[in-house]
Amino acid sequence: MSAAQELAMILNKTVANTAPSNVDLNATLWDNYAREWSVDKEWVQNMIKDNNQQDRVQDLILGEEWSDLASFEQVFNDYIMPYLGKDKKVLEIGVGGGRVAKRTAEHCKELDCIDISAEMIKRAKTNLKDYNNIPKEVVEHGQYDFIYSFDVFVHVDIHTFYHTLLNLKQVMSQDTLLFMSVANLCSQKGFDRFKKQKQFKVAGFYFMSPDIVRKIVNEAGFELQRCSLDEVNESQNLYYQRDILFVLKLKPIQEDIVIATKAFTIPQIITEFLKDVKSQQGKVVLVSSGGTSVPLEKNTVRSIENFSTGQRGSRSAEYFLKRGYFVIFLFRDKSMQPFKSRVSLDSVFDQGLEFGQIENQSFKKAIREYSQYKSKLLSIPYVSLTQYLDKLEMISTMISNEAVPSITYLAAAVSDFYLPEEMMAEHKIQSREYDGLQLNLVPTPKKLGFIKSEWCPSTFCISFKVCHNQNMQKIQLETDINILEQKALSAIENYKVDMVIANELFTNKFKVIIYQPQNQPRVIEVDKEKVLSGQIDIEESMIDYISEIFEQRYL
Repeated sequence: MSAAQELAMILNKTVANTAPSNVDLNATLWDNYAREWSVDKEWVQNMIKDNNQQDRVQDLILGEEWSDLASFEQVFNDYIMPYLGKDKKVLEIGVGGGRVAKRTAEHCKELDCIDISAEMIKRAKTNLKDYNNIPKEVVEHGQYDFIYSFDVFVHVDIHTFYHTLLNLKQVMSQDTLLFMSVANLCSQKGFDRFKKQKQFKVAGFYFMSPDIVRKIVNEAGFELQRCSLDEVNESQNLYYQRDILFVLKLKPIQEDIVIATKAFTIPQIITEFLKDVKSQQGKVVLVSSGGTSVPLEKNTVRSIENFSTGQRGSRSAEYFLKRGYFVIFLFRDKSMQPFKSRVSLDSVFDQGLEFGQIENQSFKKAIREYSQYKSKLLSIPYVSLTQYLDKLEMISTMISNEAVPSITYLAAAVSDFYLPEEMMAEHKIQSREYDGLQLNLVPTPKKLGFIKSEWCPSTFCISFKVCHNQNMQKIQLETDINILEQKALSAIENYKVDMVIANELFTNKFKVIIYQPQNQPRVIEVDKEKVLSGQIDIEESMIDYISEIFEQRYL
């Protein structure tokens, strides 16, 4: 290490985290502002006079002293009013004393208001107490139709701006619009304001440039719908002259799943993925996950579902990735996917929202881990039983052809019965033509044995067996354990699988029994309370054990 590097390390340790965050500074400043504010105070009267509001002194609420009424109302009419409606659920970030909220509430179904300052919230509750569509606490679940934050982020640093955009995605749909404003260093009014500040202070402004705003917006996953800089406006309105006002929308979702295109077929994409595995001398796991659908018509309207959330498969895929494996994730469309399914809007809202504190740790962790492992994950969707079996055969065969070390982990819930295509109706079965509906389903072809005998003989194949304990007792009945063992040993004998993971339906998140040829059963059991609280997953212990056995035998 050079002397310069050593000195840098010493200095970094000395100054690290000594400065209070921009969020903390804002909370302190605006708490004090709200406590001290009164139209009788000289400093408030001076602001009122500067902005020509003297004739409204007795009607003013906190925040209205910051600008002249005409400028404020023009921004409201141009950038907030067009996106309101009596059917809209709206969120305001930085409610202050309620100067915007009292206008917005008259034009929407519900208005949720948040602020970094607890004292500002108190002021707002007093000023807005007559509006029944403004909840006292923000604890509602779901997404908003419109979100706005006017004249707030002029005081917020660039990092907080970026992370707020990321966090707001949790409460936005693809149709949600977001209006914000920031101070523009590149405008003449903005630069004049900048020169008045000898240094940055929260009571002043944090300035940005148009390029910085566009870069952050793009990198955070948004696209500009409107921007004041792109619109011809000759108004002398201070906000238009000094700030950047913009409306955002989430970028269209582009799922990281394999879909055939004119340029690439699914087999070609899988081949390239397996080549990467081989070039890195890696090992691959084919994880199947989710339920299967059995269509009743060729042009499907009705179907029979074998339901599964896909949690076991998606969680297992995560832990395989963390153990260094490449993963081909064959999943039922719309079922749970690795990392993405970790984020629940319910958990985000359980404690309510406070501006500057809307970060959700599980959300951040899921994003971070997905970004870390996505290059080793290939997700391939299916819907019907036949699609599942066809893709399982195709992928297994391709893995065998590439001769890469592999595990086949069959966590999908496969239908036991189906309707062959030749027995299906061509179009929708008309209910009026039948007095009830009788179906003659046939057993699903037993394909499990083909994995080891034909498709991919060298793979380490793992299947699952479930016993339905109707008693739902805490202590599993011995008869259920015997049934599990019989099913597991039968699969090993008949289909030559290398391992069977068995569980009782109602305890599957806390206890499994792993069976192997010529080995004693291995019981994996974890603390129920820790699972329910989200501290641990049983899949982590399962994958640790599976990896240990696989690597002993195959690597």
